[in-house]
Amino acid sequence: MAKRIGLLTSGVDCGGLNAVIRAVTMRAHSACGRKVLGIRNGSMGLLRQPPDAENLDPWRLGAEMMRLGAILGTTNRGDPIAFPMPDGSLRDRSREVIDAYHALRLDALIGVGGDGSFAILRRLAQQGGLPLVAIPKTIETMSATARFSVGYILRLRLQSRRSTGCSRLRRATTASWCSR
Repeated sequence: MAKRIGLLTSGVDCGGLNAVIRAVTMRAHSACGRKVLGIRNGSMGLLRQPPDAENLDPWRLGAEMMRLGAILGTTNRGDPIAFPMPDGSLRDRSREVIDAYHALRLDALIGVGGDGSFAILRRLAQQGGLPLVAIPKTIETMSATARFSVGYILRLRLQSRRSTGCSRLRRATTASWCSR
């Protein structure tokens, strides 16, 4: 049985997310022989019962690239560690996210997001012992999460026809989740 990778986008929707979704899916499928499950609306998809996820077909994603907004959806609300309840209280729902990860039979999780998203995903990964690969999504050059990010590389590409940043990010990301 092929290993399964969960992919979610988190934070504010931005240009380039569909390209990342497609690149991860194509690379996982062709280079590693892995299946990718797209988790809808970030961690909110893992809080639903059953978890809101779909199998990503690498060949179908070409047509999806033209859509505006992340094809998986994204959210910057609903921190599962301090989830806002209707009565105004906060509840720790991290166990539900970890249980959903296991219910989907995932072998690793890839999160695309910014510093806030990664703080949450890192805590969930540590708490549940989940293998996590983080793909930074920011245009800030001084991000605490990584030297290269999706937004930063897209900006480099606009400034120059040749960018070594993309190949470095691709090599680093592929090396970390193909070897698991």
